[in-house]
Amino acid sequence: MDELTHNSIEAALVAAQASVTAVKKDGKNTFAGWKYATADELIAESKKNFKTAGLAFDRKSDKLVYLEGNPLIESVFNLTHGATKEVTEYTSSWPVIEKKGTPLDKAYAAGLTSSLAYKIRDVLLIPKTNEDDSMDRRDDTQYEPKPKQKWKQEKKQETIKQGPKWPELLEKYRPLLPLVNMSESQFGNLTLDEYMTTRAKISDLQKTQELTREG
Repeated sequence: MDELTHNSIEAALVAAQASVTAVKKDGKNTFAGWKYATADELIAESKKNFKTAGLAFDRKSDKLVYLEGNPLIESVFNLTHGATKEVTEYTSSWPVIEKKGTPLDKAYAAGLTSSLAYKIRDVLLIPKTNEDDSMDRRDDTQYEPKPKQKWKQEKKQETIKQGPKWPELLEKYRPLLPLVNMSESQFGNLTLDEYMTTRAKISDLQKTQELTREG
């Protein structure tokens, strides 16, 4: 099909999706014995569909991020229409699975291939096959989830007595503490937030006294 007949990226994508045929099953699951189309084969076959419709699909960027301690690949993909120069952007998050014999760098490289294949499958609406890494069909009977790590956040409350300006503060506020019925010891054990509140309260009381005297 001549790519010039598509006057928009939407029309070109519809044509690409319509040209999709069954992808060759070039892999075999050693556990269950069934055949499947590998990610590499799916990517290779998709090039024909994109080219026929005058489209190009590529990864614009990727980066490693962590979600609750788990590594993920965050990718941005571009679908570009050659005739009109239109671009549609797609995003993807893909887990990076580290395991015995597969350190982070190898797991990241494998994740790049798998995430590209799955995004192409989504864009071209390619039917799923019995792929061994297909989440809805793979054998997970032996899977045991890892216990979730509990994150405990502790906030240290520093008192003003521990701060470097404590002597100056005490000297300044000692004569004013009776206004708030507070002893020096209580004043020294205020947290920083409590100190700010107390300071504001003393200031308000001072203003009230001044207005009373003026009246």
